[in-house]
Amino acid sequence: MQHYCIKYCLILVILIFGSIGLNAQAVYEPVTDNPVYELLDELAALKVITINSAVKPYSRVFIASKLKQAINNAEKLNSRQLGEVEFYLKDYSFELRMKNEELKIKSNKKATVLYDPLGFRYNDKVFKASVSPWLGGRFMVNENGNFKEFSGGGEVFGYLGKHIGYYANVKYIWESEPLVNPVMFSLEEGK
Repeated sequence: MQHYCIKYCLILVILIFGSIGLNAQAVYEPVTDNPVYELLDELAALKVITINSAVKPYSRVFIASKLKQAINNAEKLNSRQLGEVEFYLKDYSFELRMKNEELKIKSNKKATVLYDPLGFRYNDKVFKASVSPWLGGRFMVNENGNFKEFSGGGEVFGYLGKHIGYYANVKYIWESEPLVNPVMFSLEEGK
């Protein structure tokens, strides 16, 4: 029995010390309904950045580096594109470790509250976390009546040490009545 315990402890120590030189697990950005992918494809078509758009999803670190590359080539961008790149850099600066003063964000040394987009960030040497809530709704009327939809949720992502990345997304949708059923087709995304 002791032989097995020593064996497993030795394997555990080898795994822990063997992983010290490895990079962190990447946190990937979801592709569905994410306008940052459209912006990156547009910038790549203009030859402002270089990407392989056939391979998705991209990691948040990859997206941040491409946005930084685009801001460095700002003379090739029109005012809308520049505004979008600056907007997304506020979110992806978490991965680039940019100075908060550079992005005009109210913060203290470890915690930051973002207002556009809404969120909270915590960043120290070991633990990094980002929390972003969201809320939405829509109302439609036609000759058959009306339809209401309310949605809410949020996402949490971050890094624990140098080797662990995590991501969670919670989404809740309430509809006054279903717009689809098994006997008809719809352009609505599956839920």
